[in-house]
Amino acid sequence: MTESKLEQEIAQLRAEVEEMKKAQSGPPESSEAKESPLLRAGEFVEQLAENVDFGQASSQVQTVVKELGQEMKESRPRPLLVAFALGFVAAKILSRR
Repeated sequence: MTESKLEQEIAQLRAEVEEMKKAQSGPPESSEAKESPLLRAGEFVEQLAENVDFGQASSQVQTVVKELGQEMKESRPRPLLVAFALGFVAAKILSRR
């Protein structure tokens, strides 16, 4: 995901959290009333969104993609795919007998 998409998704989540807060009605049952798990989860998501460093996240994604590409080059998946295909064909032929 790009940074702008992530920011849009976070803004949408924040709006949903605000809607949930407004939807919660009625006075607390006691002075030590427990918060709903949904509200706590919403607050957690809100705090998490505020603490995300998008520059670092995008650089980490780029690093992972580069490493995955390098690993694919080094592992040479073609022989594995050929062996898998031959095994699949052999299993189909043997299963018909």
